Parts: sequence; structure tokens; C-alpha cells
Amino acid sequence: PFWLRNAAVRELLPEDLELARARVAEGLAIAERLDDPSLTSAALDAMTSHDQNIEPARARDLSERRVAMSDRIPLDERLDALNMVAWTSGLLGDFPPLLRAAEKALELIQPGQNAGFALGSASWHAYAWSMLGRWDIVVTDVDRLRAHWIEAERPAASYALQGLLSGIDWARNRGDELPLSRWSEVAEHIIAPYAAAHPVAALRSIVVLDLDGIAGIVAHSARYPDRVHYVEHAMALAADRAHPVPLAAIDAVVDEGSARGMRVLLAQAHRLRGVLRRDAADLAASLDIFERMGANRYVARLQRELGELTGDATLRSAGERTLDELGELDTLSRLVAGR
Repeated sequence: PFWLRNAAVRELLPEDLELARARVAEGLAIAERLDDPSLTSAALDAMTSHDQNIEPARARDLSERRVAMSDRIPLDERLDALNMVAWTSGLLGDFPPLLRAAEKALELIQPGQNAGFALGSASWHAYAWSMLGRWDIVVTDVDRLRAHWIEAERPAASYALQGLLSGIDWARNRGDELPLSRWSEVAEHIIAPYAAAHPVAALRSIVVLDLDGIAGIVAHSARYPDRVHYVEHAMALAADRAHPVPLAAIDAVVDEGSARGMRVLLAQAHRLRGVLRRDAADLAASLDIFERMGANRYVARLQRELGELTGDATLRSAGERTLDELGELDTLSRLVAGR
């Protein structure tokens, strides 16, 4: 089911999922009877692939069971489990466990080994810190990601794009041309091998700031069932620029984020809808969620946007002070002035 969903091979049918669940449950029972840690971990991983886009909290629980097996399973299995904890925590907008899992994975990786897993861990670490608002850490993370990518012989590692795209967006807003150039080159190289019809190919619009393409990612969010962080990123860019996106598509993302506990997705969808409709209730809902996550970059944006809409000068000034500290105020001010 995972590959059917993510490669857009065909629509995933209920019977596909039911059959996969039954087979994995049978395999897990056998693995546990045999007391085979590697087989147990593989079965739990397969179960996770069924749940991560529907119940990310349950998927994280399954991944944490694998992590708890520690040195009873091979290093690759441990690293994969830690990356899954980071991934599902990212979907949930729960950044402390994401950071702990990513840091543990990077600690376990030895020089010259497991470069592929290092890509995923560094990318999730950068994604979290881009939300939390630490440019210095994002620079370190994305440059480390780039170094591991080169070490791994430049794979088409779409699973590592979230950190790159976060870094590219922030570097662009800060006017930092050197990191923007070197990170964009990596992202372009990763995306290039994918056929035009593949969902990953559409992500190039985020790299080159093709706003209609970015709106298309949101409008076709169902193409990213397990990687909704790319939809979230597209919504963030659209909201920064008040670029039109079909409201029905945003409504669908709000419903999905709410039903599945995907807080970052939900917060960004409320923000985009609030910006486009000039709706204070949507902006306030988004601000509340981002504040509870500690996502300071977006708290600042919303303080400014909500303060401007409601005439609250104190709130607006608070947001502008933080945006100035983050190096984004000038760019975002120009975008607002150009609307």
C-alpha cells in the first residue's frame, strides 16, 4: 500500500489495505513466537506504513516499539525506526521527540556509513528547527545533509527534501544567496530523475518559486498521502504571498489535518485560508496551534497578519520584531506591499 500511495501507481482500494493488514499481523505473530527481533521489527515497520498517513500517533507508537529493541536489531533497522519516529512526530507537530530521534540517529551513524539514513535524520532535524526558528542550526543541518548526499553519491533522495526546502525558503527570505544556491542545486538534482507525472516532480515549483505550481500541490494534496509536509510547505509559501489557492482544496486539508491530528498541516491550512479570506477566526486558530507547537517562525507571521487584520498594533509589532530577528521582515514586508 505504501508504494501504491506514494508513487501514484493507482488508487489504493480498501481491500488492498485489509489484505496487507492481515498478512502483516500474521507475520508479526510468527516473528514474536520465534522471538526473532529482526523479523519483528520488519513486521512493525510494515504496520507503520499502513498507519502513518491515517493515524500518525499510532504509527509513532509502533516505531517506538522498534526503537526500544535497541541493539537486538541491526543498526539499519534502528536507524530506520528512529527516522520513522522523527517523520511521524513531524506529521504530529511534536518537535521534541522528532529532535531526540533525529539526534540519536545521527549519533549512531559512523563516518562513511549509513549515509542514506543520515540524509533523512539531518533533514528532519532541519525541518523542525526551521519551524522553531533557529537559522544557525538550520544552516548546519542542511550543509550536513548536503555533505551526506554527496557521500552517498548524490541519490534521488526525495525523503530528504523537507529539510532542504525549509532551508531554501528561509535563505531566500533572508537574501542569503550562497546557501540558497548550493541547497537549490541539491534539491534540483534530487527531483530531476522523477518523471513529470510523479508527485515528487511537482516539488520543483517550491525550489524555483513557481506560485501556480505551488498552488497545484495544495490543490492535489491527495498525491502526498504520507508526505503531507510538502503540502504544508506549499501552503506556507502561498500564505506568505497571499497567492490564490482553491478554497475547497484548503477546506479538504483542514478536514484531513483535524481528523488525523496532523497539527502542522492543520495550522498552515488555517493560516492560508485566513490570509485569503481575511478571516480572523482562521488566523487565530492557526496562531493558537503554532504557539502550542513552539513554531516561532510561524507564530511571528501570524502575530503580524492577525494584528494587521484586527488593528492590534501590539500584536503586529511583536510579530515584526521576531521576523526582524529571523532576518525575514524585509522580504515579507515587500510581499505584503505587493499584494
